[in-house]
Amino acid sequence: MAIWNHKYSMNDLKQRDINQYSNINYFRLQHKKNGLHSLLNQLNQLQNEKSTYTEEVNKLKKQIIQLKNENQYLEEQYESSKSEITKFKESAHSFNQLQVQTEKLNNEIENYKIQNSVLENKYQQAFKKAKQLEEKVQFSHFNKIERSTNTQFNEIPEYVQQNTQITQLEEQVNEYKRKNDKLTYELQFTNNKFKTLEQELSQFKCQVIQYQTQLTQFKDQCNRFETENAKLKILIKQLEQDQNNKEKVQNKSQNDYQKQIDSLKDQLKQNIDKLEQVKEKYRQAKEKIEKQNDIIEQQNDELTMQNMTFLKELQLIAKRQEQFGIV
Repeated sequence: MAIWNHKYSMNDLKQRDINQYSNINYFRLQHKKNGLHSLLNQLNQLQNEKSTYTEEVNKLKKQIIQLKNENQYLEEQYESSKSEITKFKESAHSFNQLQVQTEKLNNEIENYKIQNSVLENKYQQAFKKAKQLEEKVQFSHFNKIERSTNTQFNEIPEYVQQNTQITQLEEQVNEYKRKNDKLTYELQFTNNKFKTLEQELSQFKCQVIQYQTQLTQFKDQCNRFETENAKLKILIKQLEQDQNNKEKVQNKSQNDYQKQIDSLKDQLKQNIDKLEQVKEKYRQAKEKIEKQNDIIEQQNDELTMQNMTFLKELQLIAKRQEQFGIV
């Protein structure tokens, strides 16, 4: 009986061990199932993240294509800016030539002033000589032989000749006075013309200085745009390099990246707008300089014609001085 009980107890122990082992296996199986579910969830999450990253990569690829197009447009604008800078340098060369012409015109005006001064001196001498001659004629006229009413001396040849010479001298004096009045008017007109030209030249100088300042500002703006365009190229190149590095793309915040792209777009648009404004201002300044150049050339032609007129007047006065014996 004791032996049977002992065997029964051993069977119970074995059954208990089997049950415990089964329970352990069951828990292990449940644990593995839970682990498998967790792995499946992680796999689904990774697939979702992969889809998200794929979409982000596709978006970034599209943005890179857009940035490349914008970069190409920016390079075209940069080349256009270089062409405008070349034109600006040519305009600056023309501006220097304009300054040389202005100096030449100022020298010619100084020469005209000297000639005008000489002409006025000669005119004063001629006027004094004419005044003396007029006084002499008047004195001779009062001393004509007409004092006696009883005796006619007018038939004497000497007196007839003297009266004829006096009449001729009076006519010459009147003619000379008339021409002197004409020369006086022309001299006054010329002086007024000189003053007007001097005022216009002074205004032109002020305008030229303003244009020179504007051109300098435009040149500085072009240089600044070139620097900003170079910086934008470097930034775009860095973004392209970042796109090739997957870890940086995955770790980079999409919002920050989009903000950076939007900022670059805004800056590029501002640069394009500013560049267009500079082009327009440059074109206006160039037109103003061309107009001023045409005006100065026209005035130079007028002064040349006036100089020829002065020379003719000087020749005429010289002939008159020779006739009246004025040195």
